[in-house]
Amino acid sequence: MRSRIWAVFAGLLVTLSLPPFGWWPLAFVGVALLIATAPVTAAQNFRRSLLFGLAWLGPGLFWMTQFSTPGWILVVVLESVIVAGCIAICIAATRDRSASSTSKPAERRSPHGWPVAIGLLVGEIVRSRLPFVGLPLAGLDLGQARGPFAGLVAIGGRALLVSLLVAGGTALAVSGRIRVVLSALVAGSLLIARIGPVGTQRTGNTIRVALVQGGGPQGLLASPEQAVKTYAAQLRETDSIGSVVDLIVWPEDAVDLVRMADRANEVDGTLVGIARAHHATIVVGVVDAQGSRRFRNYVLVYGPDGEHIDRYDKVMRVPFGEFFPFRPLLRALGARLPRRDAVAGAGPGIVHTSAGPMAVAISYEGFFADRVRGGVSAGGEVVVIPTNASSYRSTQVPTQQVAAAQLRARESGRWVVQVGPTGYSAVIDPLGRVRWRSRLGAAAFYVATVERRRGLTPGQHLDTDLLLLNAVSLWTLLRLIRRRRRRVDAPESTPRTRRYGTVTSASV
Repeated sequence: MRSRIWAVFAGLLVTLSLPPFGWWPLAFVGVALLIATAPVTAAQNFRRSLLFGLAWLGPGLFWMTQFSTPGWILVVVLESVIVAGCIAICIAATRDRSASSTSKPAERRSPHGWPVAIGLLVGEIVRSRLPFVGLPLAGLDLGQARGPFAGLVAIGGRALLVSLLVAGGTALAVSGRIRVVLSALVAGSLLIARIGPVGTQRTGNTIRVALVQGGGPQGLLASPEQAVKTYAAQLRETDSIGSVVDLIVWPEDAVDLVRMADRANEVDGTLVGIARAHHATIVVGVVDAQGSRRFRNYVLVYGPDGEHIDRYDKVMRVPFGEFFPFRPLLRALGARLPRRDAVAGAGPGIVHTSAGPMAVAISYEGFFADRVRGGVSAGGEVVVIPTNASSYRSTQVPTQQVAAAQLRARESGRWVVQVGPTGYSAVIDPLGRVRWRSRLGAAAFYVATVERRRGLTPGQHLDTDLLLLNAVSLWTLLRLIRRRRRRVDAPESTPRTRRYGTVTSASV
């Protein structure tokens, strides 16, 4: 029972390291507690790791309750099982070694230190890819976005950042020299914080970008009235742009043609007029009906002459937000579901504009490193993230979106421009520094000068998440095969002895 209480406490500490709290050192303490209090068997570790996952992911994904409480319960349980299962498998693969009586004293206090750490690392990567399309929100990497180790993503992607977090927590748990470990972490943070956009180069070109945030209250769900108000607010703020700009960015869902279908031609004509009046490219977030049960979420690009020059359809959809798996089950549980699901797009996230090629990640896609990697690899020189967090009453999702944008900036070595209808809108440089951020719910426009950059960082040349998963999977499989062969090849057991006082007898 004591071990399970410590596991819950460790999970809560990890939650406190995430935005909006952002107390990043607590993630190291949480991992250390999980490992230092690990019991002996794989089954015991599965149960306590499940509690750890529930305490971490339950609050971390609480925003899902605004769409579907049954969906939130289902996702939290599934992802906690994934984390606990990965830990139990890694312990099972190393059980014979970990339980050895010749272990050092520190290892006897934590008999499964490194297996638990490896299982946690793999579980975090797997749950960000499964189930459904993955759910990387509340990820361990997001809690480190503002910490001194975030620069590692430019070298080895999020896998390297999470690996350092888990390794640091493990060292605190199994090492008797905590001061030495803390000193090493501090020294490492001073070096890693200096890592810049390795492997990328300046093109010598800059562009002036206008971010347009219409503003409005948080926590409002989509409706025809709200769609009209959002569009009108965007128009008002766009009229405030007085300087010369190359690019105007509107948020995701700024034009809702599902609920404004009768005004489609009028809206299109207005946007054409804005592009011509400013002689600038406009990137606009649009949702459009696709029959009675489907809709599309995309960005439409208007050139300075008002022509439609490109379009990108969102690929990664929010589970239990933009599409609802297990609809019959959720209805049976009493959930009220929207009628339409989003249609997934295809291809890399890039649009070609007169201001240069832009990598695009629409809202939720900003949490996925491979979506930005695809756009940058295709030639994107600036990353544009139109988003919409206006449905959420709390700051949980908006702050995690900014943290994800900071990581994508460092991974790609690019400037990131994020725009939401009610915030947070932000401008982030290639070092992950937030140069400007709007106030949540306020109307705002901001003109920023950003660099166009080309090239790839080492962290984007390879999918390090997948490489790590393959390596650990192979290691675990080989360990399990080796243990099975040991059992098969083991000689018959010798007679056991029992000691009664000073007399020893052999059992037959």
